[in-house]
Amino acid sequence: MQTGNQTELRKIPLFDKAPDSSLERIARACVFRDFAPGQQIISYLDQDTDVYFVLAGFAKVRIYSPQGKIVGLRKIAQGDLFGEFAAIDGAPRSASVEAEQHCRVAILPAEQFNKLMMSELEIAHAIIRHLVTQLRCLTARVFEFSTLAVNDRIEAELLRLSREHGRQIQNQPNKTYIENAPSQTELAAQISTHREAVSRHLSYLTRKGIVSRRGRTLWIEDMDRLTNMVRQAAGEQPSK
Repeated sequence: MQTGNQTELRKIPLFDKAPDSSLERIARACVFRDFAPGQQIISYLDQDTDVYFVLAGFAKVRIYSPQGKIVGLRKIAQGDLFGEFAAIDGAPRSASVEAEQHCRVAILPAEQFNKLMMSELEIAHAIIRHLVTQLRCLTARVFEFSTLAVNDRIEAELLRLSREHGRQIQNQPNKTYIENAPSQTELAAQISTHREAVSRHLSYLTRKGIVSRRGRTLWIEDMDRLTNMVRQAAGEQPSK
């Protein structure tokens, strides 16, 4: 019979097919903690090497410049993990992570995390796929920062958010909504621009019927059109 902690860990896609015996060992090795909105979970350049699995809520990855400028990197949702870089290479934390809303996490020490990768081949493969996804995302962002105008970067980020965190409405495959979407200031930090530029272009996209916003929920009203706009800006052929 599974304990409550084991049941919580089943929410992590990485563990959804793990044998009960393995999940029991992982649960015993983890510390389970809750973080309030705005509370820092890990700090940039810290020396700790624990790995975090998000059981509930959202967190955001940030770096702050010496002048206080925020560089937003990504949003972390339920089922995601973070902190694995430091666990693998022992280097200081590459960014800060803050709870965006109430966040519950399972914290696994680096030693146990590395033992897990050595003993559970399927989990190790899943972690490798996760790391490759992060690398592909970083490569895409570097390309966008180097080649795309601000408005094109906004559209690319909206498309990325819709693919990573969007939900579809039944029988409306061309429409997606993103709950707890980034604010205009947060979106600007993620693409290295200012809030006013984001506000202007979101207003333009709203007039064109491509996006709309209702509270913290962002709607992509026309995924096909947004996808083709991003593909065209990147020099690719629009999909038909």
